[in-house]
Amino acid sequence: TLLPSEFPDIDGFEIASYSEAAKEVGGDYFDFVEVDNDTLGIVVADVSGKGGPGSLVMTMIRTALRTEARGNKNAADVLARVNDFVINDMKRGMFVTVFYIILDSHSRTINYASAGHNPMILYRGSTKQTYYLNPSGFPVGIQLPDISLFENKIESDSIRLREDDLLVLYTDGITEAMNPKRELYRDERFLDAIRKNAHFDVTDFITQVRDDIKKHTQGFPQNDDITYVAVKEKLMKGEVIYSIQKELFRLIEEDGIAAKEAC
Repeated sequence: TLLPSEFPDIDGFEIASYSEAAKEVGGDYFDFVEVDNDTLGIVVADVSGKGGPGSLVMTMIRTALRTEARGNKNAADVLARVNDFVINDMKRGMFVTVFYIILDSHSRTINYASAGHNPMILYRGSTKQTYYLNPSGFPVGIQLPDISLFENKIESDSIRLREDDLLVLYTDGITEAMNPKRELYRDERFLDAIRKNAHFDVTDFITQVRDDIKKHTQGFPQNDDITYVAVKEKLMKGEVIYSIQKELFRLIEEDGIAAKEAC
């Protein structure tokens, strides 16, 4: 019930996700967070514990992230604040890996940071190639000899997507999914599935990749949760600026709104 049931509407981006718990209460978590009216945060996380204790930790992470993300467009700073928020309340030995991205619909930039999580995958539509984006960072809640190490280690970076580019955030339950012969799905098959299906819209993309995972596992019970979120760029920066300018002129010329207020 912590997982979102609806997808946010943000100009120029298509978003879809899939999550399947290995047990009744899962240890994977994803969420959408409103940073401001034009900016959206997306998080994918994996807690070290499962069941009830894991879900309680995820509840803390969810609360902390939604508190610290508001108005903050630096992904690394948000995760550092989340770590400060929860570190004293987490049981020793438990930790959470987190990947957090911030979509800015005006600048068309994406700022991202990782707290010890799997790298984010970037698919470039123009070259049909995949790339790992893997900034440094310790997992949230891990006991470090110096509390400042978390903030000093974590890094954020920014990219700008081109039309039909795709980002995939995921947990390791995908690459470690096993079939009855206990053979892993593995990273390369996952990358291959992304490249083969990236031309679909994100909803169909999610379905195609899910079906490929299930084709591999053949119904074999999984030991870990499976979660992934896909984000696809559908607008170029110039188109966005044009639409903003068009709306600005409409407010001034048709609605008679003062230029300052319209801006």
